[in-house]
Amino acid sequence: RDRTGEAQHNAVAETPRLTAEGLPEAWVLQLGAFKEERNALELRDRLQGAGHRAFVQRSAAGEPIAFRVFVGPKMTRDQVAAAQRELERQFQIKPLVVPFAP
Repeated sequence: RDRTGEAQHNAVAETPRLTAEGLPEAWVLQLGAFKEERNALELRDRLQGAGHRAFVQRSAAGEPIAFRVFVGPKMTRDQVAAAQRELERQFQIKPLVVPFAP
């Protein structure tokens, strides 16, 4: 049994918290990473069309080029879990839970 999502899920707070910088801690669900931006934009558009707040983020300078597709941010464990279940059901994709980095 894959426990990766379980461990990530347990790291998410039950209630919203603040980061060391005093900003609200938030989480996003990563649904894909693509070499071609158009593929990432296509998935983003499908997610948005289904009512999800989706966005694309390009990899940081110095890293291999990748366009990652996210849904969120979500502030609590319940919000993350509900969105994760909904996305798995709608798109047959198992999203990764990662910290939100604006």
